[in-house]
Amino acid sequence: MRLKKLVLVFLCAVIYYNHIRKKKMDKTIINAISENPSLLKSMSMEVQGNQELILAAINGNAGVFEYVDERMQTNPDFITLAVKENPLVIDFFP
Repeated sequence: MRLKKLVLVFLCAVIYYNHIRKKKMDKTIINAISENPSLLKSMSMEVQGNQELILAAINGNAGVFEYVDERMQTNPDFITLAVKENPLVIDFFP
């Protein structure tokens, strides 16, 4: 019984550590894309398709919109969210 509790505590700690590490990684990615929007094109498909990350980067730099995947650029819901994040994004509409 004690071993099961220790294993459970260990697993919880690992999950929490991975969650914190991912948040730090996301912040690093957002900052990098905001500083240099063209980096978005060389990021993984997972990053390029992550609407939350992209919107956070747009918040920091409207120019990110220029490098967003075409499907997002033409998605009315995404466009609305992008404009709410940073109204200057309108200058980068295709």
